[in-house]
Amino acid sequence: MLYRQINTCYKNDYDLFEASGLYDQLVNKKYLVSHQETTIEPMQPDCYNVIKPKLIIFISYPYEWSFEQVKQAALLILNIQKIAIGKGMSLKDASVYNIQFINGSPIFIDTLSFECYEENKPWIAYKQFCQHF
Repeated sequence: MLYRQINTCYKNDYDLFEASGLYDQLVNKKYLVSHQETTIEPMQPDCYNVIKPKLIIFISYPYEWSFEQVKQAALLILNIQKIAIGKGMSLKDASVYNIQFINGSPIFIDTLSFECYEENKPWIAYKQFCQHF
């Protein structure tokens, strides 16, 4: 089983991610791996919440992908960023390693890569996006 701890410093971002409908929209489009909130006792005092992401059985790596898969992964990140901005959020991380393939389709696996969007601030993950893709 895999669990992810959400620290209190990420509380505002996570709460907006859920309340804005961004999580639901991305999961419904199959752009983001789903998760369940748990009732697990925090192991550290700065824990805000613990989630259990849906398990991905087969993990692949970008150096194993075809050009078409890399292209699909890049386009997925750009689509997610576009949707996120519409919900008042932005991707703070555009790593190719945040993408996996399930049944031949790319899916974003890092629920905690979203932050509140700040007007007129450049996309912080742009450099990483360019380096990875």
